[in-house]
Amino acid sequence: MRSRALLRASPATLRASPAMSLAADRAAGAAFRLLFVMSVLFLVLPVIVSVLLSFDNRQFLGPFPPAQFSLRWYRAFFDNPAYLDGLIVSLKLAVISTAISTVTGACAAYVLSLGRWPGRDTMEMLFLSPKFVPTVVIGLKAQPLQYSMPIKGRPSA
Repeated sequence: MRSRALLRASPATLRASPAMSLAADRAAGAAFRLLFVMSVLFLVLPVIVSVLLSFDNRQFLGPFPPAQFSLRWYRAFFDNPAYLDGLIVSLKLAVISTAISTVTGACAAYVLSLGRWPGRDTMEMLFLSPKFVPTVVIGLKAQPLQYSMPIKGRPSA
């Protein structure tokens, strides 16, 4: 009998008391903050450990924290011309791709903001497609191309 009364009850009568609502809001807020902190730690902690291990003085990857700190691995990196060439190429590519994507994105945003025109939705979908195509699919499709390239020092497949 009580369940039938609840089914016919208005939403106003089903509301929790203000004290319960406040307690539930506080609990949800605390749970969200805890989840946020745990997520940030999950993402940032490996980076911090990797940076600290990069200053390790040992010739092998040992237990954390390192017993002695040194700059030997950074010195070895900057003394190797092959690494420096790769760094320079990477930095050039980063600057060029940033410039191209910034100009392209600004132009696309301007054109799409001009209003409605035939093909606008198709263009918008084309520009937003990298956001929605999973990176894993792109990586799997690029893998045969990568294996077809002769890369020095990589075992042939």
